[in-house]
Amino acid sequence: CDLAWEEDVHPSSNPALSFLPGADPLASPMQAPSPSPVPSPRPPFLPWYRATQASMDLLNKVIHRVETENGWDQALFNECIFFPSHPGYKDPSVTRRVLDFELFMNSKTLFKFLRYSGQKYIDHRPVMIHVNYHSNKFERMGAVVKRYVDGDLKALDDFPVRS
Repeated sequence: CDLAWEEDVHPSSNPALSFLPGADPLASPMQAPSPSPVPSPRPPFLPWYRATQASMDLLNKVIHRVETENGWDQALFNECIFFPSHPGYKDPSVTRRVLDFELFMNSKTLFKFLRYSGQKYIDHRPVMIHVNYHSNKFERMGAVVKRYVDGDLKALDDFPVRS
């Protein structure tokens, strides 16, 4: 794998994502490319790059496009990794994987889904949580710390149901 990242979408809202329970996060299946001709922006949070020529080619291509085009960096990144080779364009040929969404999760997954999963929530130990989905990030970050650092299983209870 040349590139792995935390996906910012819960699988229940994106059927293109599939994961193998218990699999190594770096070996889990990749996200399928968007069925539309233009990949939808999927921010590559917490990217991990293996030091390969393909990774260097990808990063050089992204840097060049960010410096020379008027585009959103995340959309340009996605175009570079998902557009297939065609006349005038050679894709960087990186292998791509998405990290396990429950180990490397965002706040939407935690607050809308995982906290209602009973014993799974009680036993859950994430690698990281990206608090990016909600506008009240500071309050939610504090609750996440209380839940996972202090062990308070009720730390998320003050937030609205399925919020």
